[in-house]
Amino acid sequence: AAIICAVVAVTITLLWCLVPTYIVSGILLDTRVCAAISNSPERIETGADYSSCERYAKVDLSKYEIADRDEWEHVSFDARGGDVKGLRAWWFSPNKASGPTVIMVHGTNSCKNRYEVALPATMLADRGFNVLALDLRNQGESPDTNGYQTIGVYEHLDVLGAADWLREEKRVDWARIGLWGASQGTTAVLHALRAESKLGLGGVMLDSPPYGMLRAWEEGVREQTGGILPWSIILHFLQTRTGVDMVANDTPNVLPAIAAVPGRRPRHVKLLVVGGKEDKRVTHAQHVALADHARALGFDVDTWFSSTIAAHSWGGNHFGARPSDTTCREHITQMLVRPGVYAQRLTAHFARALDLDI
Repeated sequence: AAIICAVVAVTITLLWCLVPTYIVSGILLDTRVCAAISNSPERIETGADYSSCERYAKVDLSKYEIADRDEWEHVSFDARGGDVKGLRAWWFSPNKASGPTVIMVHGTNSCKNRYEVALPATMLADRGFNVLALDLRNQGESPDTNGYQTIGVYEHLDVLGAADWLREEKRVDWARIGLWGASQGTTAVLHALRAESKLGLGGVMLDSPPYGMLRAWEEGVREQTGGILPWSIILHFLQTRTGVDMVANDTPNVLPAIAAVPGRRPRHVKLLVVGGKEDKRVTHAQHVALADHARALGFDVDTWFSSTIAAHSWGGNHFGARPSDTTCREHITQMLVRPGVYAQRLTAHFARALDLDI
């Protein structure tokens, strides 16, 4: 009887450790449907993303919408290496086709249609930058593969495919290509910089970047579960389900590899890191840690960190304390709270990097 009880106890313990952690790993890797898929450059809304957060549910962004349908178009291209074909993107070309261009990369469970990309894309286009805003594999309108995200290990091939399309179809010089990424999309940008030595001279901007997706995930799991699930087992499932060594390919290890790429001089890569100080999804400490590490490696780093919870108004929008604020994650919201300042920082950074007179 004692042996049977011991076996039952061990079985229950194993089930408790393995089943919930396996489920959690699947949730972290899952690329769910983009809630804002109905958005376009002509209509940028926030309600689908903030249905439970009143402060951001109805932000009026009409000032930044593009009224003329002829100013942008749908395009498609393949990932570098051709493992994914028919990636979807928006192409804005207010400048000559081969002019200064910024590739824009969304975060996880997102797409180019979400305000996080659509809004800065129209801000850049309005100031004369060409913009290529893409949907990564498994997300938005791009093809599904296995439905998993891999912290940039495979997604960076989509970013390189975008750069190759610009080079081949639009004849854009490498030095005239800038990179912008939000949240987990920044991992794809960083992996692209590691893989392609010619990228980076056109400037890089990272909005709300994790200093390691593993750290962001671990902090999130701890917050949601009270720390009762062993992270080491979750990490094991993350790696076995994707076939990716996520530790070796996380940001703290990727940044030094970018700096060490043959022929690259980090001081020639102008990097702007921005983020909200109250970010609950990717903490402000992570934004700062990434910027500090990049600066220590010799990159030309600038930062803009600001509060996103202070009460103020702009246009018809008022940002004040409301009961639903506890559900607001304050992630990638600087552009909603201070769009004018965001537009100025965004365009000034790429104008400096791409040598564009705006």
